[in-house]
Amino acid sequence: MSKKAPEYEVGYRRPPQHTRFQRGSSGNPKGRPRVLKNLSAVFETALNERVSVNDNGKRKKITMFEAITKQAVRKAAGGDHRTLRLVFDMWFRLHPDGTQEPSAFELMREIAADVIRAEEEEAKANAALDKKD
Repeated sequence: MSKKAPEYEVGYRRPPQHTRFQRGSSGNPKGRPRVLKNLSAVFETALNERVSVNDNGKRKKITMFEAITKQAVRKAAGGDHRTLRLVFDMWFRLHPDGTQEPSAFELMREIAADVIRAEEEEAKANAALDKKD
């Protein structure tokens, strides 16, 4: 009852031949699993995407974030109360200490307060009209 001697010595870094990788097949057939992006990463990617815009008759490439910001400021300048409130809210969040000169800062606060008062009056007027109906 003699056993056949292996063709080579099995040991550290020398696996048995029947457990080695088979020819033609990868050691990792499914590959590395894809990492799911979180909402923050998707949002940041979308805002950093570059788009072409016409600015004073010239074609420029700017980020989506810049385009949205410019559009909001233009809409606010056009008199859209909601957008004006949004722009001022963002301005005050970005400049809480009033890094601008005091007169301009106070003027912006007054304008924002006027916009809020106008929206409240408009809401009251709409509520009164709804009650009449």
